[in-house]
Amino acid sequence: SVGRFPPKIPSKELQDPLVQLITRMIQSAICGNDLCLIGRRGDGKTFVSKEFAKCLGYMQVETLFLFEDMTARDLLQRRSTNSTGESIWEPTPLSNAVEFGRLCVLDGLHRLPAGTIAALVRLIQDREVSLYDGTRFISMRRWKYLRLTHSEEELRKRKVKPVHPSFRILGLAAPPDARGRRWLSNEVMQLFHFFNLPFE
Repeated sequence: SVGRFPPKIPSKELQDPLVQLITRMIQSAICGNDLCLIGRRGDGKTFVSKEFAKCLGYMQVETLFLFEDMTARDLLQRRSTNSTGESIWEPTPLSNAVEFGRLCVLDGLHRLPAGTIAALVRLIQDREVSLYDGTRFISMRRWKYLRLTHSEEELRKRKVKPVHPSFRILGLAAPPDARGRRWLSNEVMQLFHFFNLPFE
């Protein structure tokens, strides 16, 4: 399973096309894909994302609202100060999802500059990412390999952690606008399995 309990089928109370859409999304996530749901404002993206998370067994969902001026750093960590006034790094919803095996909803994927989206490539394709405080998340496959020769305590002292196998991304985005910035580049299309609202 992906979430905390085995996947279940969507509620029979939903319209058939909606059940079919969510079912296809569930199948894709179980196969290890990250997803992107495209639809205009009011088409029901948020509702579908909640049903999708519930059916997959995610007890907690991390949502990161995206803006045009966000940098790659803003996706993964943010600067803050502690009680003594020292500058520290704090996790974002995305880095929390990576570590604890949650679904991360990236709301407004179409707003991100191409360079910021590029920061997700390694995380999505290789399940590896380096954070700005020196923490390195590596794929579960590499983690198991390193565990043959290193203790978990030793790896964590080196700030090496595994990407949780239940971690998934669900991007929510508006359709490409012929008059505006065309965010749906070839590179972006290779990162996600895409689904559309409204359904035909």
